[in-house]
Amino acid sequence: MTTSKRRIVILGANGNVGTEISLILRHFTQYDLVPVCRSRQGSSYLRYMGVPCAHGAVTDSAQAVSLLAKSTVIANFALAYTPTGSPRELWELNRQIVASVFANAPGEATILHFSTISVYGDGQGRGAFGLKSSYGAAKLSIERTALEHSRKSRKRLYVLRLGHVLGDLQNLSRSITDEIAAARPCIPFPDRASNTTFTATIADAIIKAADDELGAPGVYDLLNVPQLTWNEVYQIHAERAGLPLITSNETKGDRPRWPLSTSVAAIIGAINRHPFIRQQAMKLLAFASPDRNQQIRATHLVEKARSEIRALRPAPQWNQALEWRETGSKFLTSLTPTRALLVDARYRASAVTGVARWPVDVPESG
Repeated sequence: MTTSKRRIVILGANGNVGTEISLILRHFTQYDLVPVCRSRQGSSYLRYMGVPCAHGAVTDSAQAVSLLAKSTVIANFALAYTPTGSPRELWELNRQIVASVFANAPGEATILHFSTISVYGDGQGRGAFGLKSSYGAAKLSIERTALEHSRKSRKRLYVLRLGHVLGDLQNLSRSITDEIAAARPCIPFPDRASNTTFTATIADAIIKAADDELGAPGVYDLLNVPQLTWNEVYQIHAERAGLPLITSNETKGDRPRWPLSTSVAAIIGAINRHPFIRQQAMKLLAFASPDRNQQIRATHLVEKARSEIRALRPAPQWNQALEWRETGSKFLTSLTPTRALLVDARYRASAVTGVARWPVDVPESG
């Protein structure tokens, strides 16, 4: 008697994250992997790498039944896109995707709905969380739609909120590696938790779900296990690239801000930056002693010279992801530590040795 393989269906397999997850899971041959793309053109890279794909629109019920048939786990990375679509139209398309998944998934399937920590609001250094972008608000709304469908259908659902995704095919990893290669990485908050998620940890969650080892269904923050600091993130990328990590010492403190110090230099800095303060200071100086006037003038000239010198240097630049405050409160406890996964070649998309043969049904350019 033969036992059929547990089937993992990847929706949105042509996206950056879906593609890399499919390439990683290709190593785990004990599962039946089914990456789903809307078109053959969309699946061309995966098929070029020797990964077979299914094609169709999950919003079409007839196609969805076939695409989701016999699935053990459905990992939904699908993101609706229309070239001229309004935010409302995109929200409606995403809602239709979620509704169709629950309507057509086998009753015993586990559904993983991938969301984002952007649902918490603006995580950058501009006050507390709470101000949601339209993207974060839309993602939160779709989460609620998924939870409602799960409740009505009684199908197992995990809502997994991803941080800034890192991996071989991810833009942030590419940017970090480029910074390191150019010997100009600037890490303003090296010890801050990074809110990042390596694709290895995402793949681990999917595998755990297929093995029924993920834990209780619910809403979770899917970040690295445990959280990595930004310094650790950069160090990992440097090690992978075989490059030394040489960082800039400049930080947020080098940007102009309201002075908290009462030193003369700080006061002069405020006078230089704020026209209103400068105007009021000039009035007060009329009553100061000649010695005090000379001291302030000398300090002013020194600060002016420093400002002119600073202006000759490029301002320190860093990815906005580094400005996010630490987030995450509810985590899965069943996941493997991320660092242990990163040393396992199976969790690298770049380790795939596929057919490397361009699909005959997709025309070559030029």
